[in-house]
Amino acid sequence: MPEIVKRDREEEPIVFNVEEMGASGKAKVRHVGGWVVKILQKTRKNVRRNLFTANSVTLASVKTQSRLCEIIEEEIIQPNDKLEESSKFPESLEVTENFQYRNRGLIHISDKAYNFFFSLEQQRVLLLNDAKLKKCSNSMVDKAHVPLLSDKVLKEEWAKCFRPDVVTSEHVSTCIEN
Repeated sequence: MPEIVKRDREEEPIVFNVEEMGASGKAKVRHVGGWVVKILQKTRKNVRRNLFTANSVTLASVKTQSRLCEIIEEEIIQPNDKLEESSKFPESLEVTENFQYRNRGLIHISDKAYNFFFSLEQQRVLLLNDAKLKKCSNSMVDKAHVPLLSDKVLKEEWAKCFRPDVVTSEHVSTCIEN
């Protein structure tokens, strides 16, 4: 009988402030941010595959995707040497650097991108947790997606990753939507 009562009881998520994470947790957030940026870069394959298409709609999309890749490479990806000298969060560089392979394929991201992924992690803690999983089951990710896309603070943090003279609000919105 106590098992039934426990199962039906509404559980509150464990409140966790990501600001209180230790250095290794913060470094993992930066590492995951670099991994996400690397996935965004895979858009380059689509660009290369469709660069000479005759379809005008596809070509327009390819040009937009190509420009977004360039912007990400220019504004978000940073060399480790530069970050070691100038990062406000040097302890967050540790995990990515420790997992580098010989070909140095892991990506380091700017402090501004790190701040965005840090804010995103706080939202993830609130929107994707055990309590939400029990309540929403299979639709948990879909239900978290809507508030994330409409979160003004996250959009502002993402926009801060780019210099205003390089990126328009349209570029920022396109990147968020994709």
